Amino acid sequence: MKRKVVCVALAALIAACICFAYYRYHTGRTETWAAGFDGALPSSVSVDEFFVHTEAGPEPPAAITETSEVTVYITGAVINPGVYTLEDGSRVGDLLREAGGGSETADLDAVNLAAILKDSQHIKIPRIGEEPEEPPDYEEPGETGMVNINTAPLAELKTLPGIGDVIAGNIIEYREQKGLFKTKEEIKNVQRIGDKTYENLEEYITVE
Repeated sequence: MKRKVVCVALAALIAACICFAYYRYHTGRTETWAAGFDGALPSSVSVDEFFVHTEAGPEPPAAITETSEVTVYITGAVINPGVYTLEDGSRVGDLLREAGGGSETADLDAVNLAAILKDSQHIKIPRIGEEPEEPPDYEEPGETGMVNINTAPLAELKTLPGIGDVIAGNIIEYREQKGLFKTKEEIKNVQRIGDKTYENLEEYITVE
């Protein structure tokens, strides 16, 4: 009888050891999983989402927004001529200030200081008594490459090199008062069109 009791007690002890080992094995894995995590998961976060967020690498840095700039060249009657880089949307007046302002002989009345600068543009500040150059705010003439100065409206005249609103208006006013141009060279009689401007226009204009 005693031997039977001893066997039963031994079997119970072995079973208890096995249960304890099994419990420690599984609770040990839980503790390892929870290491570094303080507190319970929020009800809105699943276990899968937790592992995705904890295992994911750092978020990429936000893209850096670059400010657009224009680089322009200013010469003529200016204190410090040269190449300057300004913010996109800057005006001729801003460029003139960057260059130290106009010289004593600068004819600033002949310059549109409110004109918006374009990248790679050349601005020349004329001297008093000097024929001003209009900024190249134009597109090249169309496919034919020729503009009839006797019939062209304001918009078409402005496609010519060096011709802006002012000179285009002068051309129209001249032909209304004096009649049609008989030769291309006659356009030099228009106010603010001199030899240099005509040289840039000659290959693009016609009177026929």
